[in-house]
Amino acid sequence: MRRILKMKEIPNSVAKQLLEQRINDEEPTEQQRVTLEYLSKFSKLSPEKAEELVDKLVNEFLISRTTAVQIVNILPKSIEELRTILAPERRVFTKEDLERILSIIAQACSK
Repeated sequence: MRRILKMKEIPNSVAKQLLEQRINDEEPTEQQRVTLEYLSKFSKLSPEKAEELVDKLVNEFLISRTTAVQIVNILPKSIEELRTILAPERRVFTKEDLERILSIIAQACSK
């Protein structure tokens, strides 16, 4: 019987890496294959860059890890998209904050 030892939100690219490691030596189940296909399509950053961006967003903007992971998974390009993702944070972000977040995202994508 398997037990959950720890839960932590992770970006899609990290989930993809973990799933690839898990099924490396065996034939993937249908669910694993479909999940891996999805993660391959929607993982836009390397696992290292994704985790680095999550940490930076959490530390600099004091947002929850859950919200930071969503930002990294979606990589919004506009203030409107970003506001939608930040809505659960229940605080007001200035336009300068939002522009700075978008700038940090753009930097991470260009590296």
